[in-house]
Amino acid sequence: MSTVCRSTPPPARCPNKLPPTWAFDFSKASAPDDHTVEITFDKPAYSKIDSIGGTTPVPEKIWKKKDGAKDTNPNPVGSGPYKLKQYTPQQLTFEARDNYWKQKNVPVKTVKAPIVTQASEVPKLLSGELDWSGAVVPDVKKQYIDRDPKNHHAWYPTYGGQFLFFNHTKKPFDDVHVRKALSLAVDRSQLLNVTNPGMFNTLNLTGLDSKTQGKWIADEYKDAEQPKAELTKSLAEFKKAGYTKKNGKLVDGGGKQLSFSIMEVQEWGDAVQFDKVVASQLQKAGVDVEVKPIAAAQIDAKRKSGDFDVTIGGGIYYSTPYNFFKDMLYSENAGIWTNYGHYKSKKADALLKDMASANDDATIKKYSAEFEKIMVDDVPAAPLITIGVSSEYNSKNWTGWPSAKKPYAQPAPWGGGVDAMSILLNLRPAKG
Repeated sequence: MSTVCRSTPPPARCPNKLPPTWAFDFSKASAPDDHTVEITFDKPAYSKIDSIGGTTPVPEKIWKKKDGAKDTNPNPVGSGPYKLKQYTPQQLTFEARDNYWKQKNVPVKTVKAPIVTQASEVPKLLSGELDWSGAVVPDVKKQYIDRDPKNHHAWYPTYGGQFLFFNHTKKPFDDVHVRKALSLAVDRSQLLNVTNPGMFNTLNLTGLDSKTQGKWIADEYKDAEQPKAELTKSLAEFKKAGYTKKNGKLVDGGGKQLSFSIMEVQEWGDAVQFDKVVASQLQKAGVDVEVKPIAAAQIDAKRKSGDFDVTIGGGIYYSTPYNFFKDMLYSENAGIWTNYGHYKSKKADALLKDMASANDDATIKKYSAEFEKIMVDDVPAAPLITIGVSSEYNSKNWTGWPSAKKPYAQPAPWGGGVDAMSILLNLRPAKG
């Protein structure tokens, strides 16, 4: 078997293997002509479609002799409609190519991508200095849309969920009763109103969103919802783990209060506020919870090493649940991607291997039901609320933006090159 890596075949020569989440196994690959790649698998690979389609090929003549881990690619060349015109620490500027293969006339001639801080994002949007943003604007309806309903728009389509990740390598989070109790103590309906009222909804306890992922949710979990905190059930689970509530504090047999911290990126003010609401909810169960903001540059290292108690982060949905569960439950992803809690399960790993060979939706749903059972029974992470592809745009100067009525692309500028280019090529001047 071979494993897809960063450059062209033969894969065995490739020095830069993809992370476990992106890599996929195959028996052979060939190029029958200049515009076709054929990948042959020993088993059905239907579940791997996101990994296969999400792997971007690069030109062999450019990258064959380069070390992808060290080369800075100072003169980037691509086949898209833009080329890099200028780079500064404050802004990237792209210029339309006059020899773009797909169409001669690229409507947006220049694209500027300035560095914008959280504090300056809304003022720049309101002044018209920014036409398009991918920021999560707190209370976006009030702060942006209502200021100019004709031209100001925001669309946050669901692309994943927010989860409370427990560090399984530390006590007491290795105890399923503690994890269940903490999940039961969360009021998800309150979390919906913390940063952007009306933009999100609560998650099913399987980790899937009932509205956008409902086709994959097994019948027995269709009603696995917990919008409100259930403190009585929470305390019952804590009791199974040896904790009781006395004088407002949840203590163990020795009288020590259960306490821990939630790690968060300190530069993300809205996320810190979100975490503080979660902390206040858990405190009602008698738990002493502190939100611990950490510099963004340190977060990844702490996640990888397991140097934290609990953290809150996002899990991403795909065309099937295979990659979602692989991201979150695969042992080799421990500490990276969205297995932030270092969850390791031989059962989950074996299921993933079997699910990778599923050849139709019915089989995928069968395996998904088994993963949903793991999420509900073992609570590797506690599902909270949906997250959306945050995007704001101004139609005063340009029209043709994607929307709920015309969802032709993922709407944020950070959504990926294919989506971003699709949007830019669809835009037209509002006047003339």
